[in-house]
Amino acid sequence: MAGPYKMSAVCERTGLGPSLLRAWERRYGLLRPDRTDGGHRLYGDDDLHVLGRVKALLESGRTIGEIAAAGRDALLDAPSAEPEKGGRSDVGGGVNFGDDGGAATDELVQRLVTSAVRVDALGAEDALDASFAALGPKAALDLIVVPALREVGAAWGVGRCTSAGEHMLTAKVVGRLHALLRAASVTSPTARHAMCVGLAGDTHEIGALYAAFHAARHGYRVTYLGPDLPIGDLARAMDEMRPDLLCISVTRTASLASSREALLALARERRAGTRVVLGGPGASAAGAEFEDAGVLVAGPGARSFAEILG
Repeated sequence: MAGPYKMSAVCERTGLGPSLLRAWERRYGLLRPDRTDGGHRLYGDDDLHVLGRVKALLESGRTIGEIAAAGRDALLDAPSAEPEKGGRSDVGGGVNFGDDGGAATDELVQRLVTSAVRVDALGAEDALDASFAALGPKAALDLIVVPALREVGAAWGVGRCTSAGEHMLTAKVVGRLHALLRAASVTSPTARHAMCVGLAGDTHEIGALYAAFHAARHGYRVTYLGPDLPIGDLARAMDEMRPDLLCISVTRTASLASSREALLALARERRAGTRVVLGGPGASAAGAEFEDAGVLVAGPGARSFAEILG
């Protein structure tokens, strides 16, 4: 079907809402629809191409502000971001995923690790761009970003990577995850509701953001509460919002130990039937008590968070 397209047709084809289309037109000038005599918008094929590029870039972790700064003409000139049949992509930053995907994945992991060791912010951006563009957000996170962060943590532990480099890469990944969460956000008030949070004493937020992104991809309306939230405040938030799902990220076993009894009490109450998931490296110390309290544990040596969500 060729244009022009009514707004309802564009929303159906792209999955974007009318208010978002109007905002991108008004604030950023990304869309240039014609108008009927009655004032209704009519979009052209160029508008659909722009929307396809914007969606792909949002899913790769870019913000709408960054995308808009490039301008409509640059988006129109860009080729389609869809990979060829067979899974090969030509937007992998010089990395060929068609011939040896495992080697290419390892190469991108090492590019991220090297960027942290050298405190190379531009190198980190390039490697993240290549990873998300070639594999898409979920595979890039699972196969490249998370393994790279683990290697960087190990490198920091033996003095090969400084705190500056680790913080730089972490900040880059956090920014991408926030952008991915915004792009995947579900706003329907009737959707299932998930709360995602980092346990008290845990200042790292990648785990909680990762859970929030996956919950949104599975159709949950997500409330992200950030890292290091005291259990008492979490309990009050649950009483107020009554979520269907509570995802708690635990990076450090020490954080779990200090909050153990309060967290078990919270889980046993299961406020209004909320399903509770505990995830992250520190969750491995949860033990049988948490299972008896109905808590699902995700992480190394356990089910993945994606598996729990189904």
